[in-house]
Amino acid sequence: MLAAMPAVVSPRLSHAEDAGPDDSPPAEPSAEPSAEPVSNEELLYEIQRLRERVEDLEEERESYVRRQNTRPVRAPFPDVEYRFMFENDIFIQNVHGGDEAYTNGLRSWFLSPLVLEEGSFGARLRDRPILGRPLRILDDWQTAQGESVVRLGAVVGHQIFTPEDIEERKVIKEDRPYAGWLYLGILAEISNDKTTVLMELDVGGTGKYSLAKEAQRNAHSLFGARDPNGWNNQIASSITPQLYFTGDHRFFEITRERFSFIPVHIFDMTVHAQTALGFRETSQSVGTIFRIGWIRHPWYSAEVQERMRKRGDDPPIALPTFGAQSAQIYIFSRLESIFVLRNGTIQGIPFPFTESKHTLNIQPLVFEGETGIVAQPFNLFEARMSVIHRSQETKNGFNDANGHSWAQIQLGLNFY
Repeated sequence: MLAAMPAVVSPRLSHAEDAGPDDSPPAEPSAEPSAEPVSNEELLYEIQRLRERVEDLEEERESYVRRQNTRPVRAPFPDVEYRFMFENDIFIQNVHGGDEAYTNGLRSWFLSPLVLEEGSFGARLRDRPILGRPLRILDDWQTAQGESVVRLGAVVGHQIFTPEDIEERKVIKEDRPYAGWLYLGILAEISNDKTTVLMELDVGGTGKYSLAKEAQRNAHSLFGARDPNGWNNQIASSITPQLYFTGDHRFFEITRERFSFIPVHIFDMTVHAQTALGFRETSQSVGTIFRIGWIRHPWYSAEVQERMRKRGDDPPIALPTFGAQSAQIYIFSRLESIFVLRNGTIQGIPFPFTESKHTLNIQPLVFEGETGIVAQPFNLFEARMSVIHRSQETKNGFNDANGHSWAQIQLGLNFY
């Protein structure tokens, strides 16, 4: 019976190519050859290489943390920084006479740090789709930079320009025209330990909108000065926007440390530049500012922070409000070249295309210098006084040949 039974062949052995010499199943196809045994020496080498890589990564991490902890940090800004500026040529009338060219200026402004805490008005405005976009851009930029500070503010100002002979009622063709500029604007400032960039967007008026005629007449009547009789010949009335970009970068400094931790400069140099775009003024200026004295510097450098940490302090710290530690006093000098494409107080403002009775051609290159002193007896108050001289601004202005000088007084309050 056994011989009569048919032979049963396993399916996996039904084909000759599927059976190996020892009847074992075929090996699975592999794209890579089988790994060879690793010797102890090779294994130790790989372990050592991984250890070195871990050490390198740890050093990189520590270096990153050290950079983050020792980058320049500023002591807290005041909640509101307020400034008032008054300019007039009467203070130095013995040099060039009063009421000539740029004869009076007033400017008041404030700046406050951009803080968008949840629930605040700024945070709610930031979340608006359209109106909040500029705030979101500034907030994201400030967060990314870390050590930079963004401040926002507003400004209002007034300027008056006259010829030398203000008692003459007729047009004085060889002298600059009467002009006024009354403006209101917004400010945005970005600063770090060496660089400050300020954007100012104004909307202002000339002619009857400047109220310069009324302002000068009332002031002269109050103080018994000469009557300005030629305001009917002033630059035509107009309302126009004006944009300024101002940048300062300190490129050289001599620094000392006082009271163990507060850094001060005894001398520094800053490059200064300003771009003006608008019908009121279109120009590009560049210059240098020198300061010497006891200049308090509110940014704590990496070296200062490291010394503070070794002593157990944790920067940044608030600057003292009162006493010698908060005081500063220094003299400064500014030299500047101004490339002028348009000056609306001399050439008139062609918007809304009204023609002025009297205009002059401008000098394309003007030089300006300023020298003064800054005193800050304590952190809450600052005073600044300087004398400014500007070279000839008109091509055919006879009385403008020697340029013009005026004085500036600036007072500041810091509220914490």
